[in-house]
Amino acid sequence: MPMRNRLISFILFLLTALLCACDGEGQIELFEGFTYGMSVNEVRKKADVFPCPDDRRMLCRRSPAALFKTGWEQRFVFSAERLVAVRLITKETPKIRDDVNKWLDSGYRYMPVLIMSGGAKFDVLATLRTQGREGTREAIRQFARRTARDDKTTYLYLDFDKRESLLNDAQSYAALVAHAPRDLRGIEQTVEDECLCLTFLAPIAHAQDGAIPVVKK
Repeated sequence: MPMRNRLISFILFLLTALLCACDGEGQIELFEGFTYGMSVNEVRKKADVFPCPDDRRMLCRRSPAALFKTGWEQRFVFSAERLVAVRLITKETPKIRDDVNKWLDSGYRYMPVLIMSGGAKFDVLATLRTQGREGTREAIRQFARRTARDDKTTYLYLDFDKRESLLNDAQSYAALVAHAPRDLRGIEQTVEDECLCLTFLAPIAHAQDGAIPVVKK
């Protein structure tokens, strides 16, 4: 699919880029003032929300969120009554796709670490360590070919702004989760035929709290 091919091309390009490093603990902001671990009541006080009709475990915001000059459906994902992710969904257009790709794949802040499709996972960090940059490029192409018929593909990006040392030390995504700081933030980009979903999450904190990464749409 052309859309998938563009995303793969961006990721291959991004493998040539490195980022830079810093520390910081405290509240983990997910999206526009909503922080990891907020209670349901705190979210209700901050936004006009209601139980999502198709999944009442989530809360939906009545007014759309603004991103890239367009309105997105906004959802709040909870685990044990605590906020673990903020999700934005749009019926995508080519322009929105391009804007999101340029933002995530600019090479200055975010780095793809996992690609998930049809139950299969591709660990970008582990492949870089064992096969190098060129080997990883070819492995990504092969993964894309194997999963080309899948309805949905999810790309997990982590925010390595001022944290280059984490990239230098990580042998795999699992190793990164085991040693990275709790406040490392991530964005999952889920691509379907007519829908684009961005999920803002804190995967390290989520893993430390005994949960699994948020990949369900």
